[in-house]
Amino acid sequence: MKMDDATAKEVFGHLGGFPTASLATLDNGRPRVRPVTLVHKDGSLFVLTGSGSKKVRQLRADPRYEICVALKSGKNEGYLRADGRSEVVKDAALKAAVAKATPFFGTYWKSVNDPSYALIRLHVKNVNLMRPGEMEETRFEV
Repeated sequence: MKMDDATAKEVFGHLGGFPTASLATLDNGRPRVRPVTLVHKDGSLFVLTGSGSKKVRQLRADPRYEICVALKSGKNEGYLRADGRSEVVKDAALKAAVAKATPFFGTYWKSVNDPSYALIRLHVKNVNLMRPGEMEETRFEV
């Protein structure tokens, strides 16, 4: 089903505040999963990482990805999964804007011109949402 505005607000509300997500990529046809911090800025999702990281190499070879964020409300748990295609961002102005909006940027990089800084944009195509307390997920097309 196509995601409506209220659901989009709910979904992307879960992605504010720099949540930790499990990011799955493909490495020669084999899945690889690792934790990353998501940055939600201006309606887009980003991952800041080292330019020489395996995830950057894997996403350049095959841009498909899936993320999973655990959700919790009281004693109830759920999750949000999203998939789509990734892009290693080249645009210097966008890299600078996302870096400026990310409090932990300076912990890992000296400046936005640091060659070891890579920015990955996650273009979301589908979202699977299992709200805390529910037993089934709902799939939405973004």
